[in-house]
Amino acid sequence: MNPSPHPGPRPDVAARQAALAAALAARIADAVAEGRPADAALQEYFRAHPECGSRDRRFLGDLVFSFFRWRGWLPGTVQCKACALAWALDAEAPHPAGAALAGDGTLFPAGRLTLSEKAALATRWLNRADPLRPENLVPAWVPGCLACEADRFLDAIQRRPPTWLRVRRGREGVARAALEREAITVSAHPTVPSALAVPGSSPLPRLAADIRALFEVQDLASQVVGLLAAPRPGDHWGDACAGSGGKALHLADLMDDRGRISVSDVRADALRALARRAARAGFSILHPADPKRAGGPLLDGVVVDAPCSGLGTWSRNPDARWRTAWADVQRLAARQLDILSRAAMELKAGGRLVYSVCTLTRIETLDVTGQFLRAHPGFRLEPGPHPLNGADTDGRFWVWPWDGPCDGMYIARFRRG
Repeated sequence: MNPSPHPGPRPDVAARQAALAAALAARIADAVAEGRPADAALQEYFRAHPECGSRDRRFLGDLVFSFFRWRGWLPGTVQCKACALAWALDAEAPHPAGAALAGDGTLFPAGRLTLSEKAALATRWLNRADPLRPENLVPAWVPGCLACEADRFLDAIQRRPPTWLRVRRGREGVARAALEREAITVSAHPTVPSALAVPGSSPLPRLAADIRALFEVQDLASQVVGLLAAPRPGDHWGDACAGSGGKALHLADLMDDRGRISVSDVRADALRALARRAARAGFSILHPADPKRAGGPLLDGVVVDAPCSGLGTWSRNPDARWRTAWADVQRLAARQLDILSRAAMELKAGGRLVYSVCTLTRIETLDVTGQFLRAHPGFRLEPGPHPLNGADTDGRFWVWPWDGPCDGMYIARFRRG
C-alpha cells in the first residue's frame, strides 16, 4: 500500500492536539454564548498563539466547527467526549488527534454515513435511552418556521458545501486552466459557467495575484442574485446593503464597468473593504451613495440584500444557529420590509427591484414579499426562468442548500409600473 501523501502527526503531537482541541472548543463555546461568531473568536486565538502551525490550525478549526454543527447531540459539558463525537460525525478519514480525543477507540470516521445513521451511532456511543433526532440539531423554533421540508433542510446544513468562485466574464476557460495548473480541482456549474466549485480547503489565498484576479470567492446562491438583476452596461444601479461588495462587484462585471453603481451600507468598514476590492478588480463605476440626494425614481435598478437570520448559511456557520432566537427573526423581518420599501422609492418607472435574503424562514421571505406588494401597488413580481434549472417562476426564486450544494437563498424580483 502506498503511504498517505499527508501523514498524520506523531502520537505525542496528536495527544497535544487533542487536549488543545477540547480546551479551545470550550473557550469558543463561551464566546458564542456571549454572542460572538466562532470564526472571529478562533482567529483571535490563533493571532494570540502563533506557535500553532498550519496543521494545528486546520485540525483545530475543523474540530471547533464540527462541535457547533453537532452540538445539539453532544453532552452538555464541553469535554473530550463531546469533541470526539463531533470529530467522528464529520470526519471521512482517520486522524490520530481524533483517535486521541476518543481515547477508547470505539469511535470511527462517520462522515459518509446518512444523518439517521449518525443519529443511531451517537445514541449508542452516549448510552442514551431516548434516541437522538435531527431536529435536536437546531433550536426548537426552527422546524416550524421553514418554507421548505424540515428534514431536508436539517440534512443539508449538516454537510459542508464547497467553496464557490465567480469567474470574471469571458475568462472562464482561462481561470479553470490556471487553477488546474495549481493542482486545484474545480467543477463548473452546468447552467452557470462562471460558477466554479472548489471542494475542501484549497489554498486559494496563496495563489499568485494574476490568478486571483480572474475570480472572486462568491457563493453560488449569491451569484444568482446578480444574474436575476441582469443590469445593462450604462445603467445606474443601487446596492442598498452592499456589505463588502460581492454582489456589487458582480453587477459591475455584468455591466462591463460602464454606467454607475451607488453603494450604501450602515457599516463604514464594510464600504472601505468594498472600495479596496473594487480597486483591486479594476472597476471604476462603484461609488458611495449620496445620503443627501433628494429622493426620486432615479435608478434603473436596486439590489436589496437585506440583513436576515441567515438560516441558509448554517452549513458554513454552524455556531450561528445557537446565537439566533425567534425574536431576532421577527425583528429582522420588520427591518427588511422597511429597507425594501425605502429602496423601492429610488427606482425609475419600469425599474427593477431585487430583494434577497440568505434565509429560508417564511416570515422573512414570502411574508415580506406579500406585505411589500400590498403596501406598494405600483410594483409587481417579475416572472422569469430560474438561472440554476430553467424552471419558470412567478418572480419568487428559491436557491435551496442542496442545489449547489451552496447557501440557501430567497430572491424576489419586482418591476415598478
